Amino acid sequence: MSGTDHHLTGLGQLIEFTRSSPAHQQQPGHAGYLRSNIATLPEVLRDNGYYTLMAGKWHLGLQPEHAPFHRGFSRSFAMLPGCCNHYGWEPQLEQTATDQPRFMQTSVVALHMEEDKYITNADLGADFYSSDKYTGKLLQYLEVRPRDKPFFAYLPFSAPHWPLQSPKENMEKYKGVYDDGPDALRLPRKPYRKKASFPKMLCRILYNLRDLSGRRWMKHREKSQARQWRHLPGWWTALITTLGGW
Repeated sequence: MSGTDHHLTGLGQLIEFTRSSPAHQQQPGHAGYLRSNIATLPEVLRDNGYYTLMAGKWHLGLQPEHAPFHRGFSRSFAMLPGCCNHYGWEPQLEQTATDQPRFMQTSVVALHMEEDKYITNADLGADFYSSDKYTGKLLQYLEVRPRDKPFFAYLPFSAPHWPLQSPKENMEKYKGVYDDGPDALRLPRKPYRKKASFPKMLCRILYNLRDLSGRRWMKHREKSQARQWRHLPGWWTALITTLGGW
């Protein structure tokens, strides 16, 4: 957002970790938010006549004064923490506060803000899904933007990040595709790589990655983790399909 080293901006470490790490607290470069003495891209553009818009993940401060609306965006609908439930529903862990990891306390709440007002989960709507909501919001902002100004629009999706939650209809498209592991997927794609004339160095990198992923697959396929390893690529691909639908 600023093109500046993250320690200089006050975000030397994620706020979720800083809160639970005494070694990082009160240390230079670990304020946990984007400091006001750092110019952001939207601030520079706004000051030069641009209309600036965003909808999506922020993760540069949880307080209103650190929200996008106060850091250069004329209109904004932001998910403030690093990740959240993409359906706006937060599962209640059956643990006491002392047992629950502090990272979970600060990173799964779907804390949203439109301009300078917090939006509760109840106000997100029953059909809320993060990617759909962020896209819809940005389109709304674009519809009513001043037509006599250039604009800068920023749409950072959060769904490809943790947690992996995809609409069921997208998951069904990839059911079984990844069951046999990376080697089974690699062979049909080999002719396309040759046709595309991939550079030799890139081919070597891809081969090494394939070898690593293949060994990991063989290690886990017969264990209890096998189901997760089979479905993980499908989850991620389904998430990207959701984004591509726009």
